[in-house]
Amino acid sequence: MEDYLAKILVKLQIHISRLRGFVRDFNDQSHIGMYKPIIVSYLYGLGELYALVAKLFPFARNEENMDYTPLDWDDFHNAYENLKIWTDLHHVEGLDLEGLTKRAIERNDSID
Repeated sequence: MEDYLAKILVKLQIHISRLRGFVRDFNDQSHIGMYKPIIVSYLYGLGELYALVAKLFPFARNEENMDYTPLDWDDFHNAYENLKIWTDLHHVEGLDLEGLTKRAIERNDSID
């Protein structure tokens, strides 16, 4: 359990650091196109954090044993829906969050 919580904290610290750097560096909206892949990866990171934390709730409520299985598409999909993040923006170049997520799941890893 401690390792699981530590993993969440590390990912949260990385996510916050990257967002702070992005906000600091983002000063010209005319170049938004070059930021799309970065924004998608940050949305993935947010969804991953949400999904990891969501796995804690049944355990915290003493309803189930802790689920240490890797995140799957349903975990991410629920996280994106709860966060009101649309994953089906394939028609907008560079905004394939669903594809990025599914590729990461297939590799059984995360974007760090």
